[in-house]
Amino acid sequence: MWGIEMIESYRKKLISGLLVLLLIFGIVFFISFWNLQRGRPTFGFGFNSGAENWIIILLCFGSIIKVLYEIIKVEHIIVE
Repeated sequence: MWGIEMIESYRKKLISGLLVLLLIFGIVFFISFWNLQRGRPTFGFGFNSGAENWIIILLCFGSIIKVLYEIIKVEHIIVE
């Protein structure tokens, strides 16, 4: 099967990728929050600007929680 070194390498790459996703979702979250305060749409999908920004904020918040859950889950895997 896989060696311990290979599993550790996979874990480090996975956590690095998840941290990049966390950063991207955080940036989009704060941009949408900032645009909500200014009354401008973030992407301009054709919705009301407030509704669009709230949808993006809620989806980003849910995604941030999911990524944090995955990071915690990966960090607590015990390699035997």
